[in-house]
Amino acid sequence: MNPDYVHYSAIELALDDSFISFVISDNERYQHAWNKWITDHPHQKREVDEAIAMIQAIQSGLVNYSNVVLPIEVENTLLQKIQYCIQQQTQ
Repeated sequence: MNPDYVHYSAIELALDDSFISFVISDNERYQHAWNKWITDHPHQKREVDEAIAMIQAIQSGLVNYSNVVLPIEVENTLLQKIQYCIQQQTQ
């Protein structure tokens, strides 16, 4: 795991490919690594929860919600990263 994750904001977590994969897939590698990291860093819970909500909002098409939280450029980048991670999961 990237040691800098402890300093990441919710947006930075939401834009991280590994974190996106953790949220959108049931891949054991990502699930184990991120669940351990979250357990080891309880002070990051708020950032993690916000990042998960952002990813799920974008993935679900909740554009009005995500526009309140994210600048449009970040939303577009996040959508592209989600689509990329989904493609990687299916290959």
